[in-house]
Amino acid sequence: MTPTATAQQRKAPPANHKKALRTATIISTFGGLLFGYDTGVINGALPYMQEDLGLTPLTEGLVTSSLLFGAAFGALFGGRLADRNGRRKMIMVLAVIFLVGTLACTFAPNTEVMILARFVLGLAVGGASVTVPVYLAEVSPSARRGRIVTQNELMIVTGQLLAFIFNAYLGNTFGESGGSGAGCWSSPPCPRSHSGSG
Repeated sequence: MTPTATAQQRKAPPANHKKALRTATIISTFGGLLFGYDTGVINGALPYMQEDLGLTPLTEGLVTSSLLFGAAFGALFGGRLADRNGRRKMIMVLAVIFLVGTLACTFAPNTEVMILARFVLGLAVGGASVTVPVYLAEVSPSARRGRIVTQNELMIVTGQLLAFIFNAYLGNTFGESGGSGAGCWSSPPCPRSHSGSG
């Protein structure tokens, strides 16, 4: 075997490298999807929480902003923890935090638990926002790095889109205090609009 052939074999990536990279990209960008979903879903959940938890304007603001407050801390400390422990391990820890925060939000019996649960979700959102893009940049080849890292941003806005789609569906199916834009199409016209037409 010639030295040139040996060098080419060393440079050639393994056959399953593309598949492994695709799998790593899909799994890690779920953090971006949850980032977008968790920031958008509160829009449709608030009308139901006002009734179930008896939210006041103050507690409504706290429930809404607690995720962003947690995200600030998650972004502040998530990068350092990922540098120390490894980004792959950090992404797995963030997945567990997402799960715990989601379950806590689902079964929150009162406003205080809901605020705390949203704060925990915010820690995961902030951690994912600094960990996932760097992880994708490190595992992707230089020729495809920009495209792969951008997929995380695509997943964030996809998560927000899904949140608003689910909000619209639930609002139109079960009703909500404020209604939604899609419900206007099926609403009856105002009687006053007929008074001028005779």
